[in-house]
Amino acid sequence: MSSINRNPLPSGMGRFNENLEKLIKLTPELAFPPVIDNGGEYKQYQMDEGECFGKYIHRSGNDIAIHRWYNSAGSKFPVHIHVEKEWVIVYKGSMELIVGDKTYILKKGDSRYILPNQPHSSSYPEECKYVTITIPPAKEFPYGN
Repeated sequence: MSSINRNPLPSGMGRFNENLEKLIKLTPELAFPPVIDNGGEYKQYQMDEGECFGKYIHRSGNDIAIHRWYNSAGSKFPVHIHVEKEWVIVYKGSMELIVGDKTYILKKGDSRYILPNQPHSSSYPEECKYVTITIPPAKEFPYGN
């Protein structure tokens, strides 16, 4: 009977994970966009085009976090990476999600899973509302509480 490899990361990825924060500091364009308005219920993120708002809606200890997002038509979320697994679920509008070298068009009811350390970005041809689930909870969002 063959053994099952329960570690989804290729050999050598552990070291990459250890150095991910250093990589992000050295390559700022891979970091999560900064918050430009932290007032009110949603936090507004700095975008090159359009508007993006995010809200933390649930956290279960160190296991999982859920966030609700809004992006205006024409907005673009820059390329970034993080150590968390992320599941994106669209519930209104649509988005173009680029993960690595693949492009996905997600519409209402569609979802996509993003592995840790995969560069990804998104653009929004129309107003889009979606939920992300991060495992473990994302360190960059919601910046604390």
